[in-house]
Amino acid sequence: VNARLPVGLDRPARSRVCLMAVVSHGAVRADLARGRCGERGEQGLLVQLERAGVSCKDFYTEDDLRGVQTQLFGRAHYVTPDVLFRIPVIVNGDTPVRWIDSKGSCPLPGFAFSSMVERLRHQLTRFVTLFGPGLVVWQGGFACASTAGLPGVRAAAWASERPGGEAGPLPLPPSSEAWVRWQ
Repeated sequence: VNARLPVGLDRPARSRVCLMAVVSHGAVRADLARGRCGERGEQGLLVQLERAGVSCKDFYTEDDLRGVQTQLFGRAHYVTPDVLFRIPVIVNGDTPVRWIDSKGSCPLPGFAFSSMVERLRHQLTRFVTLFGPGLVVWQGGFACASTAGLPGVRAAAWASERPGGEAGPLPLPPSSEAWVRWQ
């Protein structure tokens, strides 16, 4: 490892470079795991739509949308939800939605980097601007804090049955910091 480090660094600088490499590696692994979780969620969403009797002819998938953009523009220019309905669909008996996006984890303000929460809110706002009202389905439970105040965005979590054998959220004891903080 030392042979790969820049020459002329003092010991503290070398330690910082090594620490950055370790942290970077961990961040890349976490990013890959998030990607796999997202893919499972997207597949689970398609399974749930099929179980609900929604035909695949009634919506475009994210891959469909990217393919159309690539044909038209040479690459994908616009954000793409996991599912874009051809016509609005009523969810829970009263909520018309044009799109659904499945998320593997819910970034909570105060617990996640503010840039993660801002990026999520920006993405969802773009979906509403381009397509109209929609729904975010959280795979592991959710808190409304991430989407609060975003017009046209509803949030939900998987009901009793989770797609693909996903584990459910762990119940928080009232003494835990997360439970106390969000009361």
